[in-house]
Amino acid sequence: MPISETIDPLMIIKGIAAFGLVMAAWSVVVLLVAQKRARRESFMRQRLDPGGPQTESVRTLRLWHEGEEAVTLVAESGDKPRMVERMEALRREAGYTMPLRGLFTVVAVIMLVVAVAGFALTQRALPLVVGPIVVGTAFWYIMHAKATKRRQLFNRQFVDSLELCARALRSGHTLLAAFRLMSEEIPAPVGRLFADICQQQSMGIKLEEALRKASNISGSNDMKLFSASLTINMKSGGQVADVMEGIAFVIRERLKLGRRFRTLTAQTQFSKKVLIGLPFILFAVLNAISPEYMSELYASVAGQFMLGASLTSLLVGWFVMNKMADLKV
Repeated sequence: MPISETIDPLMIIKGIAAFGLVMAAWSVVVLLVAQKRARRESFMRQRLDPGGPQTESVRTLRLWHEGEEAVTLVAESGDKPRMVERMEALRREAGYTMPLRGLFTVVAVIMLVVAVAGFALTQRALPLVVGPIVVGTAFWYIMHAKATKRRQLFNRQFVDSLELCARALRSGHTLLAAFRLMSEEIPAPVGRLFADICQQQSMGIKLEEALRKASNISGSNDMKLFSASLTINMKSGGQVADVMEGIAFVIRERLKLGRRFRTLTAQTQFSKKVLIGLPFILFAVLNAISPEYMSELYASVAGQFMLGASLTSLLVGWFVMNKMADLKV
């Protein structure tokens, strides 16, 4: 009997899929060990130089007070950041400690595992395409959701911390002592940020430079406004407590506007979730009730194309509806 007749192509495919799963599992273990070491090194670099590489341009302001000139550096946005810089900023806002390259490597390994496992279970090529798309979309959604949640938490804590700092200054504390009080009384992420500012200042870094680095790390426009206002105030003179109370009032009013907007668009957001989730629910129900009827979508090329086009349309609709309901306040 010829050797070609004794070899089952399906067994070869299963062997390759099993080998891919083993390699993916081994890659995950190696990656976790490498990322643990990278996080340790990144933590040490963060403590020594929390600002990291500066992606924003700096504008020089010349101020005159009592006949003397003072020069102040204020960060400005400048040109539109590159895709890598935007992803790095999103990673920081989401609170991930893993470097961006390692994060993408983990997602790529998960995509590979899902694609190979789907192919091994269904013996069809559709999971090789749909699996990575679903994993990538889920990762992007989770990352944005965590960044939004952390940004909202930062804004709420920042208002309270500014009011606490203003009261501390009026009671006689110095600015650095007020920052230290904020780091002790306010939890992370705001408390950790001001603790880093105090630590940098104790290591000999100027307070203006520490504030500018902290505003770049936080990614918050409110923190950038606070840093620029406080830097100008320290150069030109004035009541720092009044500046903090004014910024806290502006942030609090903006948060009220955001809550009002979310209340007015709550019905639209619920409709969006129903429109996105209903096709998946109907698809699962039809597969459970009549799998023979749905088998044509998996067996034929036209059916697979229809599934891919439907999933793409849902993703595009989800993206467009999110953009329509996105208000920058």
